[in-house]
Amino acid sequence: MILDNRDQKMALEQSQAALTTAKSNISTAEATTTATSKNINSSEAAVATANAQIEAAKVNVWKTSQDLKRYANLVKDHSITEQQYEQALAAKQSADKQLQVLVEQRNQIAQQTTIASSQTAASSQQISVANSVAKQREVDVENAKLNLSYTVILAPEDGYVGKVPTQAGQYLQAGAQLFALVKNDQKWVVANFKETQVDKMVEGQKVKIEIDAFLIKNLKG
Repeated sequence: MILDNRDQKMALEQSQAALTTAKSNISTAEATTTATSKNINSSEAAVATANAQIEAAKVNVWKTSQDLKRYANLVKDHSITEQQYEQALAAKQSADKQLQVLVEQRNQIAQQTTIASSQTAASSQQISVANSVAKQREVDVENAKLNLSYTVILAPEDGYVGKVPTQAGQYLQAGAQLFALVKNDQKWVVANFKETQVDKMVEGQKVKIEIDAFLIKNLKG
């Protein structure tokens, strides 16, 4: 017998949907962690490249500084023109500016690396939380399945249902009898004997059962 199980089916569907969402959150968190990890690797490589460019820029600053000092002495005794000195000064200023730009870029990249590291740590924590939630949702699904199974009442043996005293829509208390079940592998007859006949009956006594044609016809119908 199956009881009204619409609520239990809905609860099972909801718990299964929640489990699907929880598993999707795990995948999202793992994808985010992978992406941020790649960003860290890219940022670290960019920082290394920027540091190399800074070292080269420092060398250029030193060279242009030496050139400017030499040109400053030469312009005093008119060994070079004023224009040549100004070109050396411009080269020194350009080298200083280039070094400054590279340092700022390196600092920005390093900051992005720090942010990416924080994001990776947060994403890893989200994976842990998502896994915990998914496990809870799996428990919810199993519990919903169990509750749904309670709506199916199975008889311990095959048989025929006797009189059913309950009505459709009736609320039942725990332990209440719903109906009687008669095993189908046993034949039995109900007979009403007179009091004067009972004292002639003993246990194990053989009996002969006669069924008239009218009753047989009704049974077949």
